[in-house]
Formats: sequence, C-alpha cells, structure tokens
Amino acid sequence: MTKSVEVSAKRLDDAIAEACRQLGVDRGDATIEILSQGGIFSKAKVRASIEVADAPKSTPEQPAKKFEKTYDKNDNKSNNHNVEKTAKKADKATEKNEKKSGKAEVKADKPKKFEKPTPKADVKIADKRSKEDRLVRSDLKPMEGDGGAREFLDGVFSRMGVTSDIDIKSDGDRMTIDLLAKDAALIGQRGETLSALRYLTSLVVNKGDTQFMYVDMDSQDYRARRKETLQRIAIKTADRAIRSGRKVRLEPMPSGDRRIIHSTLQDRQDVICRSEGREPRRAIAVLPKQL
Repeated sequence: MTKSVEVSAKRLDDAIAEACRQLGVDRGDATIEILSQGGIFSKAKVRASIEVADAPKSTPEQPAKKFEKTYDKNDNKSNNHNVEKTAKKADKATEKNEKKSGKAEVKADKPKKFEKPTPKADVKIADKRSKEDRLVRSDLKPMEGDGGAREFLDGVFSRMGVTSDIDIKSDGDRMTIDLLAKDAALIGQRGETLSALRYLTSLVVNKGDTQFMYVDMDSQDYRARRKETLQRIAIKTADRAIRSGRKVRLEPMPSGDRRIIHSTLQDRQDVICRSEGREPRRAIAVLPKQL
C-alpha cells in the first residue's frame, strides 16, 4: 500500500523536508514528486509517498485504526495549514523589515543641510578662479606683429577666389581687422561668413603662449550698417507691440544681433524685451509691459 502526502511551502527544500517529516521517513526513503517549483508569487508544492505493509483484514481494532487514519489525514491538513500560515507571517515580516531598511538607506543617502553649497560660496569660488585667470594672463608674452592673422586670411581668400586688402590695427589687447573688398561673399547672409572668419582668425591669433587678443572684424562698414538696421527694427517692433497690445516675435538671429535689440530697448518703460527658444532658433520677443 502507498502512503503519500502533499505539502506546500515557500521554498522547495522546505516543502520536501516537511513532507518527509509527516511521513516519518528520511528523504532518501521517500519518493518525491515535484508538483510546482514555486516562484515570487507562488509556493513550491511536492507529493511524497512511501510503501507501507497492508493492514490485517477484519479485526475488532479496525474501527479504531480507521479513526486513526482519518485523524492522521486531518492532522496532515492541519499541519499544511500551519506551515502555510507560518510562511505567510514570515513573508510579511521580511517585507516589513525590507521597507524599514529601505527607508533607513534613503535617510542615510540624503545629504545634510550643511553639505549643500550656498550661492555665496559659489560666488567666492568664481571670484577666486577669475583672479587666478588674471594672474595667469598677466604672465603671458606680448603678441608680436599680427599673430599670423594676415597669412591665415590670405590663404582662406585664395581658396575662396576672393581678392581683398587686409588692414590690421592693434591697440593693447584688441585687434581690429578691416577687409577692404567689394565682394559681398566675405559678409554672407546676415554676416554669418564674416562672423565665422572672425572666430577662426581669433583661434589663430590666440594660439600659443602669447597674451590674449580680442579680434574684431568688419568689411564695407557692415557692422555699423547692421547695428543701425537692428536698432530701427527694435523701435518699430516695440511700437507695434504697444499698438496691438500683444507680443511680437522677431525671426531667429545670432546672439550679437539679439544683444543690440536688448540694448536699444532697455530704457523703454512700456515694453518688455526677452529672448525665447533654443539655439540656433533663439529669437527676440517684445510685449507690452502690462501683459
């Protein structure tokens, strides 16, 4: 005759051990059948069985044995229920401890108030760095000649197929370059080519251990004419915003052009001038002050 029990537990080894305990045998003496491996949201379940001798036929003690068998079966169910109940309590206690430990870790990782730098400290650090930069720059050598600006521009113009005279003047830490050419190719749309040439020339001039030079470049008085145009645009845009009572947004433009618009309208008390969007689509917006 075969005697078997089914046991569920959180872990597979615990289920097998409990089944063997209920059968009263060692693990090697029982036949173990795994019904479920278990997982995060389910328990492991096994069936353990052993071979036992057949009971004698009709004897006066059979009713008592029948009662004992029924009692053992009920006792097994009770044991299974107790095991499951104990496992649930252990799981809840573990989850509770994990939550407490998690909160403790969060509190431990939270920086203290005195560790957060204050804006005042940041200002001091920035001032210190700028002072160090000034000390380093004061040790640089004075620039000799044009710093290679003329040679660089001559090479660029020859590749562009453009002929231009180059007038270079230096005054302290500022270099002014005037391109004497009638070809508008050196200016480009909204001065983009001229700005690119100025940037590249600045890299060439400030290469090495010489004193830093600010490079300013112009051609055909483009900078002055562009400034006058932007100033007129700024005034007209502000008047339009006042008349319509709504925000007026200009087309995207470089930071230098936006700076001229801001400078022109900074003394106006009836409008607000601000930059909106992200580069390279950043633009000026002008709106009445009451909005």
